[in-house]
Amino acid sequence: MNTKRWVAVGVFLGLLFIQLVSYFTIQGDDIGAVSGATWSTKYYKMGTSGTIAILDINGIIQESSESSMFTAETYRHDVFLNQLEYAFTNSDIDGLVLRVNSPGGGVYESDEIYNKIISLREEYDKPFVVYMEQLAASGGYYVSAPADKIYANRNTITGSIGVAMGGINLKELMDNIGVKDNTITSGKNKTIMSSTHEMTSEQERILQEMVDETYDQFLDVVSQGRNIDKNDLRPIADGRVYTARQAKENGLIDEIGMLDDAINEVANMSGLSNPSVVEFVNNDFGFLNAFLSKATNVLASKNTINLKDVEKLADIKSSLPMYLWEQ
Repeated sequence: MNTKRWVAVGVFLGLLFIQLVSYFTIQGDDIGAVSGATWSTKYYKMGTSGTIAILDINGIIQESSESSMFTAETYRHDVFLNQLEYAFTNSDIDGLVLRVNSPGGGVYESDEIYNKIISLREEYDKPFVVYMEQLAASGGYYVSAPADKIYANRNTITGSIGVAMGGINLKELMDNIGVKDNTITSGKNKTIMSSTHEMTSEQERILQEMVDETYDQFLDVVSQGRNIDKNDLRPIADGRVYTARQAKENGLIDEIGMLDDAINEVANMSGLSNPSVVEFVNNDFGFLNAFLSKATNVLASKNTINLKDVEKLADIKSSLPMYLWEQ
């Protein structure tokens, strides 16, 4: 191993040590582990009357999300749903703030969160306010729609009301390099969205109908949540994104402010003068997996093909409908 690689390994080990120290320091502030230590809570602010919970959707809304080397906090769909139910059902929690920083994600996952919020709000009468950080687009807006009020930072990007469904077609490339696909199917549309077959006009029509159906579902969610007639909503729901000011002008959010403004709104709605505020913290070592992956890449030969990178290339576009802002 050459000197540069030894230096790189040393840097990685140093960063790992810092991350471990930071992680356990944060855990020292926890006020209680919940759900088998999958997640816990810590104080954002201590008060004298009642409790408000802050929940986070941070990242792409999907079943699994890659961890960052430098952050243990990543979006985990199953954990978030458990946190959401816990916050609503726990009698010690008087209101909720959902902090969103997401470009959206899967139609299925976004709608699962939405339906969970709707069902819990019907059963438990608790104030529910959304605070949008840097980005709350597409599915990030979808899950925000049923809130009592939506606050956004003045620099928030939101909107992107629409559906995307796509894939990469490699047919021409394969023809150029002499690669043939020998897939045998039971019907002419079995290879729909295949990267190795040209899409027919009939297949485009089939997929467009799917996209239109999920788009109409999105319109229903926003129309009901924001009390905007669907006919008035369609002109502004063409997939474009909005600044916070533009979103407020179009009725997509209620106020421009900071996280504390959203917290104060929940406190006022709950009749609390000085509530404690708690945050949910995921107890996972996802960053360690990221570290090991990066370290492996550093130690690998320059001539080694990383199969995970090849898999990512094939998965750049999802063949499923997505409530996702493509940047």
